[in-house]
Amino acid sequence: MNKSVMDEQGNNELDTTRSTSDCDGDGVGDTQILTTVAGAREKAIHNKEALELPFQPPEELDFVTMGMFIIDEIHNPPHTPLLSIPGGAGLHALYGARLFSPSPTLSPRVAMLIDLGSDFPSPLLTTLQSLRTSSIFRRTPDRLTTRGWNMYGSAEHRAFKYLTPKKRIEISDFFEDGPGPVGSWVGHKMRTLHLICSPSRAEASVQELRSRLLGPSRLARRVPLVVWEPVPDLCVANHRIGMFSAAAGVDVVSPNEEELDGFFADVEGYQVPPRGTVERRRRTEELARRVLESVGIGIDIEEGEREGAGKGCRGGMVIVRCGARGCCVVWRGDGPPFPASSTFQQAPFPPSHSLSPGEVTTVWLPAYHSPSASTDPSNNTITPTNSTITNSNITDSNVTTVLNSSITNSTIANSNITITDSTIINSTITNSANNTTAVVDPTGAGNTFLGGLCVALARPDAFRLAVEYGLHRMVVAAAYGCVAAGFAVEQVGVPALTVVEEGGERWNGEEVEGRLRAFLERTRSVLRGEGK
Repeated sequence: MNKSVMDEQGNNELDTTRSTSDCDGDGVGDTQILTTVAGAREKAIHNKEALELPFQPPEELDFVTMGMFIIDEIHNPPHTPLLSIPGGAGLHALYGARLFSPSPTLSPRVAMLIDLGSDFPSPLLTTLQSLRTSSIFRRTPDRLTTRGWNMYGSAEHRAFKYLTPKKRIEISDFFEDGPGPVGSWVGHKMRTLHLICSPSRAEASVQELRSRLLGPSRLARRVPLVVWEPVPDLCVANHRIGMFSAAAGVDVVSPNEEELDGFFADVEGYQVPPRGTVERRRRTEELARRVLESVGIGIDIEEGEREGAGKGCRGGMVIVRCGARGCCVVWRGDGPPFPASSTFQQAPFPPSHSLSPGEVTTVWLPAYHSPSASTDPSNNTITPTNSTITNSNITDSNVTTVLNSSITNSTIANSNITITDSTIINSTITNSANNTTAVVDPTGAGNTFLGGLCVALARPDAFRLAVEYGLHRMVVAAAYGCVAAGFAVEQVGVPALTVVEEGGERWNGEEVEGRLRAFLERTRSVLRGEGK
């Protein structure tokens, strides 16, 4: 893949073949954002103070990200450019966490820092505030909002550049001695922290975080779990040693398949096997285990740093996101420990799943929108690939999977079809299976995956679901990520949030818990060899 990206990137559904950390978005829905934000630069926001939360800050934050907020332009010829799309790795990750954090009980427990430049669109601010997270909106009237330009081309080419100067988030922004008291209450409340940056910055950020929390002032009784997403441009061989060094100080490392390959590209005789082959799958497992075992991912725990984790505990995890092929999850022992909480009581881990501290486990999970979800290879099925479907009527048919195709002026009804990486124009899909949802745009799905993963690691729900479905807690946590990424790819921009009369939430018209449970059932069948 050719890519030109300067910093803080995202990934496609579990992958980065079309990634944009600087250009990924979420909100209350793509349609709403496109109609309310496009052309809304005229309403500037002026004030140097941060906006006040409409509620009392929570006692704890289950998820915080250091990723940025960016307003994107997306160019994908011959399609019309999309302008003013809210994005950035931080916003996508926030949405991944917010999907599993209904308002008003859990939404305040997720947060990020969003810098409002002088040109920040007021309608977009309203949309973001409506999520009712504890995100900090910091006014910066002396600068323009960070904006990015994205170009997608043939052969998975992706280019990115900043249209305005970026403003990175630093660890100091979350503490009282940072540049202003805007986010000073956040630092000692974090239970998980999402990083997307270079190896050197990841290592420095973790060291600063631990120094602030566990130094002489002792601001906290524990350190948060740290989930690190390496920035794609620096996933190259000459940064491999730096990657190993940074990995030793975090709890979870999550590159995508191509990024992982990039760290080992200089190995003599190494050739990247084709995607989807058994050889590629084995290579991915081999490299993931090498990362896990070379330095021992997982912070060296000292007494008192984490409740429930003994001294020297290194229960780290590597998750390799592989797009439509799912993800490879490798962990040691029982994985990262449950972060201490004053509001959540840790559920006992199923004894049958408790592993010895040094044991390494490897598990593959399918992608939520996996072509295999609806295709039975024993049937005589039709799979249009790289095709154009125009003025067609696909009803009660044996077409089960549509890949990399263009669907125009057509009707699909009463069918069980999985549509992947395809363009849908002026067409209707009705009375079809749930998995007929198209993978419209993979931008930001990798970041969204990790937001979902973080809240799963931070809350006891994953313990309870592990017991209920007979799965390891790390498998359940990865399932949260897969489901979150599934929502992220169903539109350009962000999943649509609606509130029903009973007060419940729907994302893209569906209950998140319902999707999660269906995916866990499917995952259990796959791991038992009963399904795909």
